[in-house]
Amino acid sequence: MPYDYRTDRETEREEMFTISEVEGILRRGLNRKRDSGEITRGELIDTARELGLDVREVERAIAEQRKYGKLDAARDAFKKYKREGFRHHLRAYLIVNAALFLINLVTGGSEAWFLYPLIGWGIGLAFHAANTFSPSQRSIECGARRMLRRQERLERRRDRDGEFD
Repeated sequence: MPYDYRTDRETEREEMFTISEVEGILRRGLNRKRDSGEITRGELIDTARELGLDVREVERAIAEQRKYGKLDAARDAFKKYKREGFRHHLRAYLIVNAALFLINLVTGGSEAWFLYPLIGWGIGLAFHAANTFSPSQRSIECGARRMLRRQERLERRRDRDGEFD
């Protein structure tokens, strides 16, 4: 039987997780716990106590989430909206330029004229990609706030129109 060189301290060491891993694990656990993925305030406080967190810190975190949570969600929604817009643009670029290539091929033109719109539009698509996949923080903030204002206007309109039903 081979000798195990590990010390008692090493065998008792618990596995460590980063904060992002903890967030992901807890999110997955909550999603499995209930279909809605929601827990009560009391359950949240109890869980925080079990994790060794101060209840006052959790209360502050709840207040911050209420204050900044909508803006964080709007930032994510804005980024998703930008990616979807780019995908639509890319799809149109590919379809139209494939059609132009086929037209150029079928008409038997000696000059490859389809390259001119392909390159011109490609430059615009490259700028769109840069704006989509590496936007400035200012752009994200402005877009997220614009989305929040639009959502608030829709909610006010829905509330107003709902009063007269």
